[in-house]
Amino acid sequence: MKTAVFAGTTEGRLICEYLSQKNLGCTAFAATPLGAELLPKNKDVRCGRLDRNGIESSIKGFDMVIDATHPYAKEVTENIKAACDALGVKYIRLLRDEEVSKNALYFGNIDEAAEYLSDKEGSIFVSTGSKEAQKYTAIPDYEDRVTVRVLDTGGPEEKCRSLGFKNIISARGPFSCEDNIKHFKGCRYLVTKSSGKAGGFAEKIEAAQKLGMEVLVIKRPEEEGYTMEEVKGIIDKAAVTEPSAIERRSFEIIEEHLKGRTFPEGQRDIIKRVIHTTADFDYADNLVFSDGAVDTAIEALKRGAQIVTDTNMAMAGINKRVLASIGGSVRCFMADENVAAEAKQRNITRAAVSMERAAKLGGNLIIVSGNAPTALIACDRLIKSGMMKPVLIIGVPVGFVNVVESKELIMQGSVPYIVAKGNKGGSNVAAAIVNALLYKIKR
Repeated sequence: MKTAVFAGTTEGRLICEYLSQKNLGCTAFAATPLGAELLPKNKDVRCGRLDRNGIESSIKGFDMVIDATHPYAKEVTENIKAACDALGVKYIRLLRDEEVSKNALYFGNIDEAAEYLSDKEGSIFVSTGSKEAQKYTAIPDYEDRVTVRVLDTGGPEEKCRSLGFKNIISARGPFSCEDNIKHFKGCRYLVTKSSGKAGGFAEKIEAAQKLGMEVLVIKRPEEEGYTMEEVKGIIDKAAVTEPSAIERRSFEIIEEHLKGRTFPEGQRDIIKRVIHTTADFDYADNLVFSDGAVDTAIEALKRGAQIVTDTNMAMAGINKRVLASIGGSVRCFMADENVAAEAKQRNITRAAVSMERAAKLGGNLIIVSGNAPTALIACDRLIKSGMMKPVLIIGVPVGFVNVVESKELIMQGSVPYIVAKGNKGGSNVAAAIVNALLYKIKR
């Protein structure tokens, strides 16, 4: 599951940490360096403000986007949601827990709070940040009456000074009740956002009450979303139910097991696909390739190869849509009535007769054997007699009788091969190898 988290908040950090605990990768986006500092150091963190188009470009290829931006960053949330809708990406809005103060006055926005304060006397402490600080300039004598607390990153303080504010506290939270008492002292009013536990709301309310201040709270924009626990539940469910997420995580686990091991160019993806199909890491050692076999296979497939399998199961497992898109085809003669009749008459296996039928196709031929060692034995005979000239043999029959010997014949022959040494193999392995080659072409 490829997940993007728009963070820069405590909630963003927590959800990134949860994804790490679940061994699920994610890419985190933060608008500012300060927001990026909150995020786990082991995450892919991208810093910078993005507009609607920038967000859409950045989340292409992701399965899910978790919006953990600030509750008051309404425009950003709208842009993230619109980008997800345009791309068909699953959008999850993570809501911050909200605390309500019974003794506070609640306002829909800063303009309403400033209007309320315009005919009041006494000093005002503002802890709503610098972004909308200019709205407090509507209050008479704001230059002296209003104290603003902003982040200590330089820019916010400069902005407030340019607006005419004389009383500015540049600091970085979290702030304790004692910190707030020190900052609020001498003020009669507190203006704050409903920032919840992560924003130190309770500590601000407690300090204001101890100082006998009147509290004005700017309401959050109304929105739908999920609590932290609900989002964790969505992550857990997606990690075990979404096909793309399951496959991606499976390959991550396989890669972790193969860490430190090197394989010749082009072989690693095929080995991983077979391990994914079988859950058997022995294939990292017993899957062998003749020199240039992968390149030979890919070139043949690109030219519209004819694939012949020794079981209908292997044929069914090959991605025929992808194969057809590059002009290829797959056949299996094993179920043909005339093949069965001939095999019975000659007292040989249907697999052997099937390979004789395959030999008559000629041209750009790939033999795929996942079940019958007699198919490989027949191929060896036909090749040596000059009756068959396949460009590649995928030899992975499974079993105990003539299996090892049939594979040895192919590995000692002149045709490029991909073979599973020993007794292991199967139709599923044969199909997995073909699909791995097809996916290499489509990438």
